[in-house]
Amino acid sequence: PMEHPTREEVIVYLYRYHGSPEVTSDSLNGFADADAVSEHAQKAMAWAAEEELLFIENGNLRPTDPVTRAELASMLVRFYEKFLERHPEITAATTIQERYDIYNKEFFQE
Repeated sequence: PMEHPTREEVIVYLYRYHGSPEVTSDSLNGFADADAVSEHAQKAMAWAAEEELLFIENGNLRPTDPVTRAELASMLVRFYEKFLERHPEITAATTIQERYDIYNKEFFQE
């Protein structure tokens, strides 16, 4: 893509990848720019704020700002540490496909 994804777009990807979990609170109320979050990204951004996946600057989410490499790396590390690192079977898997299969089995059991 020619354009960098926005902060909310990355969070929507991670939220959906994690199975679109229930959001237990209205976590966007305390942010000055909460009204700038797109309607389709509301739950994802609330989830990210609740899970502390975002770097918050001066009480602003900055949802429509392009995500920087540093921010993306930070989001991915936080996601990994919060959801994957606690599962040694995922980190021990040798291929990406194995990790994907274990992750899906772990988090999406019915």
